[in-house]
Amino acid sequence: MNKSKVNLLVLSFHTCPLSKLGTESAGGMNVYILKLSHALEKLGFSIDIFTKNHSECSEDITIINSNIRVIHLNTVPEHVTKEDLYEHVVRFQKQLLNYIHKNKLTYNIIHSHYWLSALIGIEISQALDIKNVVTFHTLAEIKNQTYAQEKESLLRSNKEQEIINTTDSIIVSTYHELDVLIQHHQAESTKVNVVPPGVDLSLFNPLNKKESIKRLGIEDRPIILYVGRIDPIKGLPILIESMNYLKSNKNPKLLVIGDNTAQNDTTKISLELIKKYELENNVTFTGPIDQTQLPLYYNAASLCIIPSHYESFGLVALEAMACKTTVIGTKVPGLESIIQDQVNGILVEVNSPIKLASAIDKLLSNNDLNSRIAENGYNKSKDMTWDLFALKTSIIYQNLIR
Repeated sequence: MNKSKVNLLVLSFHTCPLSKLGTESAGGMNVYILKLSHALEKLGFSIDIFTKNHSECSEDITIINSNIRVIHLNTVPEHVTKEDLYEHVVRFQKQLLNYIHKNKLTYNIIHSHYWLSALIGIEISQALDIKNVVTFHTLAEIKNQTYAQEKESLLRSNKEQEIINTTDSIIVSTYHELDVLIQHHQAESTKVNVVPPGVDLSLFNPLNKKESIKRLGIEDRPIILYVGRIDPIKGLPILIESMNYLKSNKNPKLLVIGDNTAQNDTTKISLELIKKYELENNVTFTGPIDQTQLPLYYNAASLCIIPSHYESFGLVALEAMACKTTVIGTKVPGLESIIQDQVNGILVEVNSPIKLASAIDKLLSNNDLNSRIAENGYNKSKDMTWDLFALKTSIIYQNLIR
């Protein structure tokens, strides 16, 4: 490594940032890590991202550029569920330390993502005598409060409390998460930093709608877009059910961008609803789409819907806004931190397909309103870039480096 640079060790144990987006464990966090790394590299950082080995990446080391690489450690058998990964934390931690010593690597600071990585980061930081920064992305406390159907384990809750007590600094995306950390976890306010993520404005920007539709080879009809993992907390069945209540005579089409091959209850329920309401001609699953192709889909869409039961932030909302596409989201803290209802987006009650359908109908029938909200969303996105996020994050790092 170049000794003149700040050497950053990034931990993303449970998911590789290079995994195909929309699959079971690959979503906004993966984008967050990669985009932050690219922006930090421009500020003089050299970055090693450590993750578990997986079949999508056949190389042990993937070189992103001269100062960013992803290093896969072969510690976890393929297809171990996220819930069972805790049993492999200690092994990964030991192999990581061996790798660092064997290759004579030096780091100035660690940034751990998600609670499993944070457990590893705390041990590695002590072994290397450097500080550990944590971004949880989701907290068990918030998920348990907002989504009763699927409770997080007591183990996770207890470990998150240990991490909060012992880590050196925490970065959160919203003030709501800050409040939860202070009120429910008694976190020291001085070590929690609120830094909203950004959007890549060089990739996500407005394009001609008809040209985007033509390039994608899809029908020229109003497109409603869902982008994300097909996971219970993301609320896809609510959106599909809302299609049954639409009154619009414009025959809108729902495109679902995400891995519909995942064998889980959400996929099953979604398919059952499509059959129940005879929506086969109105709902299409595209499968995962490379992020470089997402701008075409956002620009082809009349609306982007985020029907989540919980969002820690909502990068999809920012991406859609940057493409000047109107966003309808749910009234959850992560989305409420970005969307001002009726101004730069629309917010509806969680788990309410009828209210969601009403909001969709309203925007599809009122082009002026749709355009005005889309314009305001676009203006909002221009103030939120990864470069600004990286600059604020780098200041947090520098204040911790000895």
